[in-house]
Amino acid sequence: MGWAPGRRQDHRTDLFRYPRRGAQGGYLREMLHQLPPRQSILLFTDITHWVYSQYGLMDHEMIPDRNYRTPPNWDYEMYAHKPDPALYQVYNRRTFHARPSAYYKAFQETAEFTIGDIAYSEGHFDHANSWTYLRLFWNPHQSVNDVVTEYARTHFGREAAPVMTEAIFTLEKNLETPISDNQGIDRLISLVRQAGELMPADLKARSYLWRQYLEKAYLDKYIQLDVRQQNALVERLTSQLKTAFHGGDLDASVASLAEITLPAPTAEMRELKSSADQLGRESDQIYGVRNDGYFNLKQDYVGFGWLHRQLQRAKAASPTQRRTLVEQILYNDDAGVGGFYDDAGNPEKSPHLVHGWSYGDGEISPENRQSQRTMAFTTDEKQGVTFQYDDLDPRAEYRVRLSLVRPQYKPRYAMRHKQTSESIYADEFALVENLILPEYHADYFEYDIPAAAIADGKLTLSTRKQPGIGEGLQSDLTVWRNTGGWGTLVSEVWLMKKGSPKCYAVQKTP
Repeated sequence: MGWAPGRRQDHRTDLFRYPRRGAQGGYLREMLHQLPPRQSILLFTDITHWVYSQYGLMDHEMIPDRNYRTPPNWDYEMYAHKPDPALYQVYNRRTFHARPSAYYKAFQETAEFTIGDIAYSEGHFDHANSWTYLRLFWNPHQSVNDVVTEYARTHFGREAAPVMTEAIFTLEKNLETPISDNQGIDRLISLVRQAGELMPADLKARSYLWRQYLEKAYLDKYIQLDVRQQNALVERLTSQLKTAFHGGDLDASVASLAEITLPAPTAEMRELKSSADQLGRESDQIYGVRNDGYFNLKQDYVGFGWLHRQLQRAKAASPTQRRTLVEQILYNDDAGVGGFYDDAGNPEKSPHLVHGWSYGDGEISPENRQSQRTMAFTTDEKQGVTFQYDDLDPRAEYRVRLSLVRPQYKPRYAMRHKQTSESIYADEFALVENLILPEYHADYFEYDIPAAAIADGKLTLSTRKQPGIGEGLQSDLTVWRNTGGWGTLVSEVWLMKKGSPKCYAVQKTP
């Protein structure tokens, strides 16, 4: 029934109309209805990935199928669970985790239509999920708390079991809780440490599993501290920049701030990393496993790379252009009086987007602004990403700025993706033909809107795909779409009324 993972090509949307006990049961029930009575269904459930998988957390917005359909609103609940972005940035799809409540729910909605399951796994990092799923097939009437308690008792001992049970549910909740202010991060460390004190000495000495839980807890805390200090740095930089912009020495401020880099790990972070390293080495010695997130902790969580590039540009620019670049940093979404801004990849912040879907594939640099890391896209349809504006001033002159970027692909997918450019139109007037979109790192592009395009007080701003893209055999198109194929892409759009002041400049202060 699901639209995830990837770009599943078609759906039996009629099955969504009928009553059922869970969001995932419709197809299985219909299969049993149509198959011969002698035919049974055996599952091969993906329990291994914590994101972008059969029942994983959704790391992007909903993607349409081949017929450009998405789930009905009343069936969206299962797609509303998203990973914390910082955790996903470090751990990617495969990392040590536990999601017993999520898999308990999936089991209860699907198992009644089957004769069993050969649960799909790619390693040991889904250890708790494997236990949960397979024990439920042995006794499907257990509560999820009973299953996790049995797991904890078996692997950590009777005394430590209640504490580790709470730790496992805390870990599951932490996966989708915004990390910066999440008190569950400290709670997880405390619980796993406490469990270690309650474990029999001989069991603890040989338990790679306990070490994996504690290593994950320490790494999560390291990430939390890094996110906090990066956010604090950006707030401090923008505050200093704003002071200089509104009456200070802007030239000196830009020259100074342009040399700042991301903060080094604090003493607390270094200690956490050292402890995680020791636990990883021990679990590697005992069982040959450790958390690969340890080797991926150097991250830009806040788009600092974009800020740094803007400051470097501003430092090298003329005084007038320097103010413009700093203004973009401080007031990014300010399109000026009579202007409009759309964060195209965010459905809640793109009121003028009338055609396009939220893109969720490929690799975009984390050194972009958050609004540049997401985008609206189309695939093989003739109409590209489109924005509609009404009630414009036909006597005014307008200019459009776009923030654009295209993704990189893993080598095994890159050969299928020849798309690099798109054309941009104001009504039927070409603003630019076959513009090559920058790869990985976003950039800005500006064009004057022809007066004839707004003579009626309206404007359709649209994109058109590169010739030959999204064409060919249906089988080839299916693979192209499934591996992140796009026809047009737009991250941000500013439609600006030329000569009008910025909104921040005319707002009245209390």
